Amino acid sequence: MSAGELIKEQIQIRTKEKAKLVGACLKAKEKSKKEKAKIIKKKLRQKAEVYKEKKRIKAERQSFWPKKTYRVTITIESTSTTPGSSRRASIDDNTMVDNNLSSTTFHEPLKVAAGEISLSLS
Repeated sequence: MSAGELIKEQIQIRTKEKAKLVGACLKAKEKSKKEKAKIIKKKLRQKAEVYKEKKRIKAERQSFWPKKTYRVTITIESTSTTPGSSRRASIDDNTMVDNNLSSTTFHEPLKVAAGEISLSLS
């Protein structure tokens, strides 16, 4: 064999080795890509399960929540700071308001004296 043929044969051997290595590299990349995709799918599945559980708990709690809510606003005005009413049937200027409404307990009988107002809400 001549030196040229020997070199050509070495080139062919090296080309085949290179092709094998490139193929192995591509396979490794594909395998890595599949593993990453599998991990991402697993994480997404776990997030979906957590979201589904939160949604179920919220729906369960909502069954106990009222559908409509109302707001009650109570305004207590002292007659000493406001002028007397112009209506005839209204409370006159001598009415006094008790400033210590929280002193009575819920089950105590309410004491209503002339000039006092008590209110208990539950």
